[in-house]
Amino acid sequence: MALDGGVLPETGGVRPHVTVVVDLPTLLGQPGAPAAQLDRLGAISGDAARRLACDAGICRVITNGRSQILDAGRTTRTVTPAQRRALAVRDGGCVRCRAPVAWCEAHRPRQPPPPARPKGIDLGPTDLDNFCLLCWGCHRDVHERGWTLIRGPDGHWTARPP
Repeated sequence: MALDGGVLPETGGVRPHVTVVVDLPTLLGQPGAPAAQLDRLGAISGDAARRLACDAGICRVITNGRSQILDAGRTTRTVTPAQRRALAVRDGGCVRCRAPVAWCEAHRPRQPPPPARPKGIDLGPTDLDNFCLLCWGCHRDVHERGWTLIRGPDGHWTARPP
């Protein structure tokens, strides 16, 4: 209701509400996995689904086949509002291109997964130190074009091209 009432900021505030249906193999980035489906708009890639999930409220729905609902969990966030405010102060905008905070999304930089952990599922703790701000374009570059973010000992981020 609040989103529809127009009382929240249009950018840099509460994230939009969308539904993405994605199979586990797609989320894991397995070859030959089906595309994810974006709320009545059609197919999107697994990379796009992971990018959307990077700074989103996540609500799982576990099914047995297409119609038998086994569990519908409550929404959980990957970054809290307090963490987002702290990121705005610490990063001051996109850590790659310096775009303003209002244009940015919280991103949990990918760490190389150990062999026992599937790629793209556990990206480390949801601690402030494991988040940074990226504008929409740089966020897409990281998730879909192979850019890598590296945090130096001084706490500053460096973007490395593919």
